[in-house]
Amino acid sequence: MNKFAPIYNAIDDENYRFAIQIIDKALKKNPLSNDVPTLQALKALSLVRSGSYQEGYNLAYSVKQMKPSDPYTVQALFLAFKMLKMNDDIIDLYSNAYELSPNEEWANHWFMGLARKGDYKILQQAAVKINKEFKSDKYYFWVVVSIYLQSMEKKSSNPKLQLTLAERMMDKALKESKEFNYEAAQLFLDILKDQGKYQAALDLVQGPLKSVYKVEYERKKVCIEYFIKLNDYDNIVEYSMSALRENPEDWSVHEALLVGVAHKNVENVLEFYKELQDLASKDKYLKRGPFLGEFYYRIQSGTFDGIVDLIMTFIDNFGSTQSCFDDLFPRLHAIPEEYVPTLVERIYSILDLKVADIKIKQVKLNINCIKLLRFFKFEMNDEFNPKKLIVAYNNSLKIKVTQTKERQHGDDYLIVASHYYLDDYIADRTNLTLLYNAIAILEFGLLNSKYNYIITLLLVRLYFEIGAANRALDLADTLDIKQVQLDTISYLYTDGLEYFGNLDRASYTFNNALNIYFRNEIETPEMILQAFKFGTFSKIPEFINFQNRLTSSVQRAITNRQILRIEYLSPSNWLQMEDRIQNTNIEDLSPDGTCPYLSIYLFNLDIDELYDNRDTSLAARYTAGDSTFLQDLKGEKFPLDVKNPEHYWLKLYTFVPMILNQMFSGKNSHGSFNSVADFQDFVAKTRMTSLESLGARILLEFYKVSDECPLNAGAVASLHAELNDQLVELQNIINSKSFIPASSFCKSMTLLLEAYNIACIFTVREKDRQWKTELTRQLKALKQSLSKANSRFNVESVSSIKSNFDGMYTSLSSTTSAVELIKRSWIITISGFSGITDGRLGILSSFK
Repeated sequence: MNKFAPIYNAIDDENYRFAIQIIDKALKKNPLSNDVPTLQALKALSLVRSGSYQEGYNLAYSVKQMKPSDPYTVQALFLAFKMLKMNDDIIDLYSNAYELSPNEEWANHWFMGLARKGDYKILQQAAVKINKEFKSDKYYFWVVVSIYLQSMEKKSSNPKLQLTLAERMMDKALKESKEFNYEAAQLFLDILKDQGKYQAALDLVQGPLKSVYKVEYERKKVCIEYFIKLNDYDNIVEYSMSALRENPEDWSVHEALLVGVAHKNVENVLEFYKELQDLASKDKYLKRGPFLGEFYYRIQSGTFDGIVDLIMTFIDNFGSTQSCFDDLFPRLHAIPEEYVPTLVERIYSILDLKVADIKIKQVKLNINCIKLLRFFKFEMNDEFNPKKLIVAYNNSLKIKVTQTKERQHGDDYLIVASHYYLDDYIADRTNLTLLYNAIAILEFGLLNSKYNYIITLLLVRLYFEIGAANRALDLADTLDIKQVQLDTISYLYTDGLEYFGNLDRASYTFNNALNIYFRNEIETPEMILQAFKFGTFSKIPEFINFQNRLTSSVQRAITNRQILRIEYLSPSNWLQMEDRIQNTNIEDLSPDGTCPYLSIYLFNLDIDELYDNRDTSLAARYTAGDSTFLQDLKGEKFPLDVKNPEHYWLKLYTFVPMILNQMFSGKNSHGSFNSVADFQDFVAKTRMTSLESLGARILLEFYKVSDECPLNAGAVASLHAELNDQLVELQNIINSKSFIPASSFCKSMTLLLEAYNIACIFTVREKDRQWKTELTRQLKALKQSLSKANSRFNVESVSSIKSNFDGMYTSLSSTTSAVELIKRSWIITISGFSGITDGRLGILSSFK
C-alpha cells in the first residue's frame, strides 16, 4: 500500500487534480505494470469526486470488466460506483471478486450489495450459497430474513408459503440449538405473528425463549400482548395487575388492564387501584399512573359516583405538572352532563389569576385549570377573559427561565387567550379583527419564547389565513424542521403555499421539503445493511417499512405536484413555456417516482396505497371534537385530503401536466389516454368548483382538437365568458375598500391564473388571434387591478392596518413589527400575482 500512499493522501486532502497527475505519471512510466488496474481505479475515483462523473464512470466500468479481485482496486471502484449510485456495478464488482477469490469478505460485500438493491429472492439465493460455504448462524438467519422479507412484499406470489418456510427454518434452528439471542427470537416471533399464530408465539415466550428476556418485566409485557391477541382476558387481568404492582407508571399496561376488565367481570378493580395509589403515596415522588388509571376505568365502566372528587384529587396532586390536562383530555368528553357544573365550580374555585407572589407551581395549576374550564365551555366574565389571561402572563414573566430555548412558564396563558378569539372568528369569518387580536397575542408571546413551537405553528397558520405567506414562511424557517419531520409536519407551512404568488420562495420551500425522500433513498438501504451486518434482524422490517412509507408518501405526492404547478406559472415567454412542458419529468408524479404507466396509478386506485404520515396532533386543542383545531380554523379539510373517494386533487394535477407533455412531445410514453373520453369523463364526474375545473375544461377543448376532433366554437365562447366572469368577480374583491389578499382570495387568483395559462399556451400553439385579443384584454385589466392594490398597500400606513386590532393589542410591543411584516407580505403576494400576469402576456406576445 505504501507505493499508493501519495495518491491516497491527495484524495484524502481532496486534491484530486494532483492525485490524477501522480497516477498519469505512474501509468506513463510503467504502462504494463501489475498496478495498472489499481491506478486506473484510483484515477476513476478521483475523476468522480472532482465532478467528472461520466469520464470517471467510463474508466471505472472498464476496470470492472477486468474482474479485479485485489482489495485496493476493488475498494477504489466500490467508492466510485457508490458515489455514482451504481449499485448494479457494485454487485457485479463483488460477485466477480467472490467468484475469483471465494473468501468470506467478498461474500459479505456481495451480499450487502444485493441487500442494497432490495431483490429479496436473489438475496435469499446468495444467503443460501454463503451459508453453505462458510457455515455460520449469522448466515443461516440471513437466509430466513431474506425469505421473511419476500413475504412482506406486495408483489409476493405466495406469502403464506414463504412464512411457513421461514417458520420451519427457525424451528429447526431452535432444535439445533443455534445461537438464539433476542434478535433471532424476535425474528421468530414476528414470523409467527404475521401468520396469526399467537398461541405458538406465546408458547415460545413462556417456554424455550424465556431465557432470552433479561428482564422478567419485559417478558410479562410481551405475554400481555399475545393474551390480548388471543382474547385471553383472565390472563390479561392477572399479568397486567402483576406488572403494575412492579411499575404503576407503565401506561401501556394500564391500557391492557382496561381491555381485560372491559370483557371480564372483575369486582376488585377499584380496590386494586386504591392499592396502587397507597403504594405510590409511599414513594418520594407521587406517581400519577394509579390515579389516572382509576379515572379511565371509571369512565369506561360508567362508575361515575365520586368522579368529581377523583378529578379534583388528580388536580390537587398533579395540577402543577405540564401534563395534567393532556392526561385527562382524552376522556373528559365522556363525563355525564350532570357532573359538569359541580366540577367546573370546583375547578374555578382554585383558579387564582391575581396571586401576587407568583410561583411556577401556581402558574402551571392555573393553566391546567384554564384549559379544563375552556373544555367545559365555561363562560368568560370580568375576572376570566383573554385580557385577564394576558395580565396573568405578564405576572408570570417575573419567574425567569434559565435557558435561551426554554419556554416561558406562562406561555399557555397566551395560547388559550388566542383560542378564545379564534373560536369567535370560526363562528364569524367576516370579523378579521379577531384574527388580528390572536396574532398580536401570539407575537407578544414569541418575543419572550422564540422557540415555543406551538406559538410559532399557530402563527404560521394565522398568517396564511390573512394572506401574509411571507411572514408565515419566515416563522416556519425558525422551526428548523428537518429529517423525517419534512414528511410529517412540513404540510403546516407548505399546504396551499402555491397559491400565494411568491413562486421563487415556494419553489425553494418545496424542493427543500423533498430532501427527506432523496436521503431516504440513500441512507435507509445503508441502515438495512448495518442491521444484516450486526444481526439486528428485528430492525430490518422496520427500516424497510420506514423506507416504503417515505417512498409512497402522501406528502411527497402532493409536493411534487405543487412544484409542477408553480413551474408552469413561472415562464415569461413562449420558448421557456414550451421547454418546461416538453421536459417535465412525468415519472416524478408516480407513487415511487419510477412508474412509467401513470394511468395505472390513476385509475387502479394506487392512491389508496399511499401512506399518510402527516402528524395532525401538534396544534393544541382544548375542546371536544373529531376535527383538529387547525382544520376548524381553516374551515375546510386540513391538511389537504387527497384520499377522498374521488382523489380529484392528485388526479387533476397529474392529468394536466401529463396531457400537456404528451401533446407537446407527440409521445404517448406515459401509458396515458387512448382517447378524449378518459379525461372528459374525469372532468365531468369529479365534483370540483367551476373555478377549480376551469383550467381542465379549457385543456379538454384543445385536447379534443389534438385528438382530431373539430374545435367546438360554442364551448370556446362559453369558456371566454367564464374567464371574464371569474375575472370580474375577483376585480370586485380587489377594488373593495376592505380588500386584503386573504387565503381564499389567493387560491381563487391562482386558479384563475392557471386557467389563463392553459388558455395562453393553446392560443399560441393554435395561433388563434381572436383568443389572443380577448385574453390580452382580460389580463391587462387584471394587471391594472393588481397594480392599484399594490399601490394602495405601498402607501397605506402601518397605523391604518393597526386599526384592525382591538385597542389593547395595538399597544403591545410586538404589534407594530407584526403589522409591518403583514404589509410587506401582502405587497410580495400582489407583486407575485402581477408578475405571473405579466408572464402570461409575455407568452401571448410571441406571435403577432
